[in-house]
Amino acid sequence: MFAKYLPIALYLVLSFVLWNFTIDDNFISYRYARHLADGHGLVWNIAEPPVEGFSNLLWVLVLVGAGWLGLDIPLAAKILSFVLGGTVIAMLPSFTRRLTGSSAWDWVPSLLLSLSIPWLLWSVAGGEVTLFSLFFLLLIWGFLESEGRSLKLSIGCVGMILTRPDGTVYVAAALLADLISSRPWREWLRQTAAPLILSVATVAGIVAFRLAYFGDWVPNTLRAKVVTSFPGLALVGLWAALALPFAAILVWMYRAQHRRAFIVVVAIVLAANAFGVARTSIVMNFIQRYHAFLLPVLFAPVPWLLQRTKSRNLAVLVIAVGIAWSAIAWPNAYAYARQERFMCAYREEVAKDLAKGLPQGSRIALVDVGIIGYRTSLPIIDIWGLCNSRIARQGFSIPTLLHEDFDICLLSVRATRDSSELKITPAFGIDWALSKDSLFNARYTSVQVLRPDLVGQEPWKFYYLMFSRTNPPRQ
Repeated sequence: MFAKYLPIALYLVLSFVLWNFTIDDNFISYRYARHLADGHGLVWNIAEPPVEGFSNLLWVLVLVGAGWLGLDIPLAAKILSFVLGGTVIAMLPSFTRRLTGSSAWDWVPSLLLSLSIPWLLWSVAGGEVTLFSLFFLLLIWGFLESEGRSLKLSIGCVGMILTRPDGTVYVAAALLADLISSRPWREWLRQTAAPLILSVATVAGIVAFRLAYFGDWVPNTLRAKVVTSFPGLALVGLWAALALPFAAILVWMYRAQHRRAFIVVVAIVLAANAFGVARTSIVMNFIQRYHAFLLPVLFAPVPWLLQRTKSRNLAVLVIAVGIAWSAIAWPNAYAYARQERFMCAYREEVAKDLAKGLPQGSRIALVDVGIIGYRTSLPIIDIWGLCNSRIARQGFSIPTLLHEDFDICLLSVRATRDSSELKITPAFGIDWALSKDSLFNARYTSVQVLRPDLVGQEPWKFYYLMFSRTNPPRQ
């Protein structure tokens, strides 16, 4: 009985420790949700053509409901994400029993998940990760059912497609893997007809809406990540190389209950997570938010393996190793959460100053557009092009950026104090390129480091150096 409630208890306690963790990107979705709730439509900048700068349609629509109810959207997103994370933990024992056919060790996957640093971080971050993971759990669960298969599978398929664009690829891979592992195929088609039809209809509906509303058949975020830079293309490749094969393998593995498949997948998951612990950032590579949704179903086979160990002591040792792995990751995770917490607080203060000090309608260009975009009503130019279709289609270049004709540009800099003076160096490549470009410097002049009183509190992070227009203002 104690083991049954231990995972939820740990999840509550450990989530409280990391509760203030959030990331700037989530506020992009919050800005879209707020604009739609206020009657401006799904737009990034009010009174400008709509651009699909978000990658989580269903999550944005859910947050619109929170806005209509008068709730604080970032807080509502954080609470909902946290509740969904706990819901997955609570559902996992039932899923495990259905998988293994036994209640022995059915609490272990939930325990491992409640101790998983990536799961804890993304559960309190206020994004769509836990919602996406819930739908994926239902999708895999549907494949295991003989009765009620269509309902769980349909919810999982449609939910994944609506939540994130890559959900369509996962659903297609899962259905194809299930078809290949099923005999006869006519029986598979009879059982899977409803989810298949609903999936196709959902994809068609989203593409039609995207073409009609945004004038594009793919999200602008995808264009920006692929066109703007090679790292963006590498990110898409990393997602496909790591996550997509798992989606297909899991379907086959769960249906066949193949022992070698279980062992291989669990070993890869443990190795990937161990690699992530050794990294500077706990959310890099496999355990970033694009992959963390897989963790519940990847932990689920562990009881199946424990049941086949001849020694109870060996099973306990396996669980102890999992707990020790999580404990080793905590210092790294806490440091990362602390850094992000400071940067978000810094951006909040900068946003307040900009909202008070800039004339209405001033256009601001920067890379991290989330919090500053959400906390101000000013037009925001996304330098990377996630929320800007021109930059996304043409790829980033300084002439393309200058064509946006902004009033203020915020560049990221490393700032340290030497006595009473600030020593400033560009933080990233794009900031260095802009600060050294003659065309940019002919139009904009550096003014000040924003909120210099905060410099030195977190020296490993960056700050904003504001550049102001030097030529006559826009007509």
